[in-house]
Amino acid sequence: MNSTAASTTSAVRRNPLVKQFVLENDRPSKISHLNFGMLSATDMMRMSEVPIHSKYTHDVATIYLLPT
Repeated sequence: MNSTAASTTSAVRRNPLVKQFVLENDRPSKISHLNFGMLSATDMMRMSEVPIHSKYTHDVATIYLLPT
């Protein structure tokens, strides 16, 4: 087995749904930085687009009368 194969097999992804042990630390933590701001223009455009699959999407009167 070569070194590249060994390095790829040793990298294991952790499952985010599996609980892991967390060590408690009683000493105070230091916040390195805070970032305040608005969304970028690209993010606003990405979040403002919604796919419409039916003409009945926004008609409240026909919300329960959708064609089957």
